[in-house]
Amino acid sequence: MKRVVLFVMTNFAILIVLTVVTRLLGVDRYLTANGLDYGMLLGYAAVIGFAGAFISLLLSKTMAKASTGARVGIMNGFFPIPAVSVSVMRRSLPRVQFGDLAKGDNYQFDTDLKATNIRVAASLRFLLLDVAAGFGFDHYSSTGHIAYCSSPQPLCARQTVTVPVTNNRQVVFADAGLNLMVLKLIGEIGYQTGKDQKLSTTYRDFDPTAGHVYGGVGVRFSF
Repeated sequence: MKRVVLFVMTNFAILIVLTVVTRLLGVDRYLTANGLDYGMLLGYAAVIGFAGAFISLLLSKTMAKASTGARVGIMNGFFPIPAVSVSVMRRSLPRVQFGDLAKGDNYQFDTDLKATNIRVAASLRFLLLDVAAGFGFDHYSSTGHIAYCSSPQPLCARQTVTVPVTNNRQVVFADAGLNLMVLKLIGEIGYQTGKDQKLSTTYRDFDPTAGHVYGGVGVRFSF
Protein backbone atom coordinates (compact mmCIF):
# COMPACT_ATOMS: atom_id res chain seq x y z
CA MET A 1 0.00 0.00 0.00
CA LYS A 2 2.83 2.40 0.84
CA ARG A 3 4.34 1.79 -2.60
CA VAL A 4 1.04 2.69 -4.30
CA VAL A 5 0.64 5.89 -2.25
CA LEU A 6 4.18 7.04 -3.05
CA PHE A 7 3.56 6.15 -6.68
CA VAL A 8 0.38 8.28 -6.85
CA MET A 9 2.05 11.21 -5.06
CA THR A 10 5.00 11.09 -7.47
CA ASN A 11 2.71 11.14 -10.50
CA PHE A 12 0.72 14.06 -9.09
CA ALA A 13 3.96 15.94 -8.43
CA ILE A 14 5.04 15.38 -12.04
CA LEU A 15 1.65 16.57 -13.26
CA ILE A 16 1.87 19.75 -11.14
CA VAL A 17 5.39 20.52 -12.39
CA LEU A 18 4.32 20.06 -16.00
CA THR A 19 1.31 22.34 -15.44
CA VAL A 20 3.47 25.09 -13.95
CA VAL A 21 6.08 24.81 -16.72
CA THR A 22 3.51 24.93 -19.53
CA ARG A 23 1.89 28.02 -17.98
CA LEU A 24 5.23 29.79 -17.52
CA LEU A 25 6.16 29.06 -21.14
CA GLY A 26 2.75 30.14 -22.40
CA VAL A 27 1.91 26.75 -23.90
CA ASP A 28 -1.61 26.86 -22.45
CA ARG A 29 -2.34 30.20 -24.12
CA TYR A 30 -0.93 28.95 -27.42
CA LEU A 31 -3.16 25.86 -27.35
CA THR A 32 -6.24 27.87 -26.41
CA ALA A 33 -5.57 30.35 -29.22
CA ASN A 34 -5.47 27.45 -31.68
CA GLY A 35 -8.83 26.05 -30.55
CA LEU A 36 -7.61 23.37 -28.13
CA ASP A 37 -9.03 23.03 -24.62
CA TYR A 38 -5.94 23.02 -22.40
CA GLY A 39 -7.79 21.65 -19.37
CA MET A 40 -9.32 18.74 -21.25
CA LEU A 41 -5.98 17.96 -22.91
CA LEU A 42 -4.23 17.95 -19.54
CA GLY A 43 -6.91 15.69 -18.07
CA TYR A 44 -6.65 13.27 -20.99
CA ALA A 45 -2.87 13.18 -20.63
CA ALA A 46 -3.22 12.51 -16.89
CA VAL A 47 -5.63 9.59 -17.45
CA ILE A 48 -3.42 7.98 -20.10
CA GLY A 49 -0.27 8.61 -18.06
CA PHE A 50 -1.70 7.21 -14.83
CA ALA A 51 -3.13 4.15 -16.60
CA GLY A 52 0.18 3.34 -18.26
CA ALA A 53 2.10 3.93 -15.05
CA PHE A 54 -0.23 1.65 -13.05
CA ILE A 55 0.18 -1.10 -15.64
CA SER A 56 3.94 -0.68 -15.38
CA LEU A 57 3.70 -0.84 -11.57
CA LEU A 58 1.67 -4.05 -11.68
CA LEU A 59 4.09 -5.66 -14.12
CA SER A 60 7.23 -4.55 -12.27
CA LYS A 61 6.91 -7.19 -9.54
CA THR A 62 6.41 -9.95 -12.09
CA MET A 63 9.33 -8.72 -14.17
CA ALA A 64 11.52 -8.54 -11.07
CA LYS A 65 10.71 -12.19 -10.36
CA ALA A 66 11.39 -13.15 -13.97
CA SER A 67 14.84 -11.60 -14.19
CA THR A 68 17.62 -10.61 -11.83
CA GLY A 69 21.14 -9.45 -12.54
CA ALA A 70 24.18 -7.56 -11.39
CA ARG A 71 26.96 -5.53 -12.94
CA VAL A 72 30.35 -5.04 -11.31
CA GLY A 73 33.00 -2.56 -12.42
CA ILE A 74 36.43 -4.21 -12.42
CA MET A 75 38.44 -1.18 -13.47
CA ASN A 76 37.56 2.49 -13.92
CA GLY A 77 38.61 3.82 -17.28
CA PHE A 78 40.16 7.12 -18.26
CA PHE A 79 41.15 7.78 -21.86
CA PRO A 80 43.02 5.96 -23.33
CA ILE A 81 42.50 3.20 -20.73
CA PRO A 82 39.10 1.52 -21.05
CA ALA A 83 36.75 0.69 -18.20
CA VAL A 84 36.17 -3.03 -17.64
CA SER A 85 32.97 -4.54 -16.21
CA VAL A 86 31.36 -7.94 -15.69
CA SER A 87 27.60 -8.43 -15.77
CA VAL A 88 25.46 -11.46 -14.96
CA MET A 89 21.77 -11.78 -15.83
CA ARG A 90 19.45 -14.59 -14.81
CA ARG A 91 16.13 -14.77 -16.65
CA SER A 92 13.25 -17.16 -16.20
CA LEU A 93 10.23 -17.33 -18.51
CA PRO A 94 6.95 -18.71 -17.12
CA ARG A 95 5.92 -22.21 -18.10
CA VAL A 96 3.64 -22.33 -21.15
CA GLN A 97 1.28 -25.14 -22.06
CA PHE A 98 -0.28 -26.33 -25.30
CA GLY A 99 -3.20 -28.72 -25.19
CA ASP A 100 -5.02 -30.07 -22.15
CA LEU A 101 -5.80 -33.72 -21.56
CA ALA A 102 -8.42 -32.78 -18.98
CA LYS A 103 -10.37 -30.94 -21.70
CA GLY A 104 -10.32 -33.84 -24.13
CA ASP A 105 -7.14 -33.13 -26.11
CA ASN A 106 -5.07 -36.13 -27.16
CA TYR A 107 -1.75 -34.50 -26.30
CA GLN A 108 -0.43 -31.97 -23.82
CA PHE A 109 2.93 -30.18 -23.87
CA ASP A 110 4.42 -27.70 -21.43
CA THR A 111 7.86 -26.17 -21.05
CA ASP A 112 9.75 -23.36 -19.35
CA LEU A 113 12.98 -21.55 -20.17
CA LYS A 114 15.81 -20.32 -17.98
CA ALA A 115 18.82 -18.37 -19.23
CA THR A 116 22.04 -17.26 -17.59
CA ASN A 117 23.95 -14.60 -19.50
CA ILE A 118 27.48 -13.48 -18.58
CA ARG A 119 29.18 -10.53 -20.28
CA VAL A 120 32.68 -9.08 -19.94
CA ALA A 121 33.00 -5.69 -21.61
CA ALA A 122 35.62 -2.98 -22.05
CA SER A 123 34.23 0.49 -22.75
CA LEU A 124 35.77 3.84 -23.61
CA ARG A 125 34.38 7.36 -23.98
CA PHE A 126 36.02 9.95 -26.22
CA LEU A 127 34.25 13.30 -26.46
CA LEU A 128 30.77 12.48 -27.88
CA LEU A 129 31.57 8.90 -28.84
CA ASP A 130 31.13 5.79 -26.68
CA VAL A 131 32.62 2.48 -27.82
CA ALA A 132 32.65 -0.93 -26.17
CA ALA A 133 33.58 -4.50 -27.02
CA GLY A 134 33.52 -7.77 -25.20
CA PHE A 135 32.63 -11.41 -25.05
CA GLY A 136 30.09 -13.51 -23.20
CA PHE A 137 28.65 -16.89 -22.36
CA ASP A 138 24.98 -17.94 -22.51
CA HIS A 139 23.53 -20.99 -20.82
CA TYR A 140 19.94 -22.05 -21.60
CA SER A 141 18.00 -24.77 -19.83
CA SER A 142 14.47 -26.04 -20.14
CA THR A 143 12.36 -28.90 -18.83
CA GLY A 144 9.52 -29.98 -21.08
CA HIS A 145 6.74 -32.47 -20.42
CA ILE A 146 4.86 -34.37 -23.11
CA ALA A 147 1.69 -36.03 -21.86
CA TYR A 148 -0.61 -38.30 -23.87
CA CYS A 149 -3.35 -40.84 -23.40
CA SER A 150 -2.33 -44.45 -23.85
CA SER A 151 -6.02 -45.38 -24.07
CA PRO A 152 -8.80 -43.56 -25.96
CA GLN A 153 -10.73 -40.70 -24.36
CA PRO A 154 -12.62 -40.41 -22.04
CA LEU A 155 -10.88 -43.33 -20.29
CA CYS A 156 -7.48 -41.69 -20.49
CA ALA A 157 -4.51 -43.48 -19.00
CA ARG A 158 -2.09 -40.55 -18.76
CA GLN A 159 1.52 -41.10 -19.72
CA THR A 160 4.14 -38.36 -19.29
CA VAL A 161 7.59 -38.04 -20.85
CA THR A 162 10.05 -35.51 -19.39
CA VAL A 163 12.44 -33.84 -21.86
CA PRO A 164 15.34 -31.86 -20.30
CA VAL A 165 17.18 -29.57 -22.74
CA THR A 166 20.36 -27.54 -22.19
CA ASN A 167 22.38 -25.40 -24.56
CA ASN A 168 25.52 -23.26 -24.29
CA ARG A 169 26.53 -20.49 -26.66
CA GLN A 170 29.44 -18.03 -26.79
CA VAL A 171 29.17 -14.48 -28.11
CA VAL A 172 31.45 -11.60 -29.08
CA PHE A 173 30.10 -8.10 -29.60
CA ALA A 174 30.96 -4.47 -30.28
CA ASP A 175 28.87 -1.41 -29.37
CA ALA A 176 29.02 2.24 -30.36
CA GLY A 177 27.08 5.28 -29.24
CA LEU A 178 26.96 8.93 -30.24
CA ASN A 179 25.81 11.43 -27.60
CA LEU A 180 23.92 14.43 -28.96
CA MET A 181 22.53 16.35 -25.95
CA VAL A 182 19.20 14.65 -25.09
CA LEU A 183 19.56 12.26 -28.00
CA LYS A 184 21.84 9.22 -28.16
CA LEU A 185 22.33 7.00 -31.21
CA ILE A 186 23.39 3.46 -30.30
CA GLY A 187 24.26 0.36 -32.29
CA GLU A 188 25.54 -3.15 -31.67
CA ILE A 189 26.91 -5.96 -33.80
CA GLY A 190 27.93 -9.39 -32.60
CA TYR A 191 28.43 -13.05 -33.39
CA GLN A 192 26.96 -16.05 -31.56
CA THR A 193 28.46 -19.49 -32.00
CA GLY A 194 26.36 -22.45 -33.08
CA LYS A 195 25.98 -25.94 -31.65
CA ASP A 196 24.73 -29.25 -32.97
CA GLN A 197 21.70 -30.17 -30.85
CA LYS A 198 21.14 -33.46 -32.71
CA LEU A 199 17.71 -32.28 -33.83
CA SER A 200 15.65 -34.58 -36.00
CA THR A 201 13.91 -31.65 -37.71
CA THR A 202 15.39 -30.18 -40.89
CA TYR A 203 14.90 -26.41 -41.21
CA ARG A 204 14.66 -24.56 -44.51
CA ASP A 205 17.06 -21.64 -45.02
CA PHE A 206 18.30 -21.93 -41.43
CA ASP A 207 21.13 -23.99 -39.99
CA PRO A 208 20.81 -24.27 -36.16
CA THR A 209 24.32 -25.74 -35.92
CA ALA A 210 25.99 -22.68 -37.50
CA GLY A 211 27.00 -19.44 -35.85
CA HIS A 212 25.05 -16.30 -36.66
CA VAL A 213 25.79 -12.58 -36.87
CA TYR A 214 23.30 -10.27 -35.17
CA GLY A 215 22.99 -6.52 -34.92
CA GLY A 216 20.73 -3.69 -33.94
CA VAL A 217 20.42 0.09 -33.85
CA GLY A 218 18.42 2.36 -31.58
CA VAL A 219 17.71 5.87 -30.38
CA ARG A 220 17.62 6.89 -26.69
CA PHE A 221 16.11 10.12 -25.36
CA SER A 222 17.07 11.62 -22.00
CA PHE A 223 15.20 14.42 -20.23
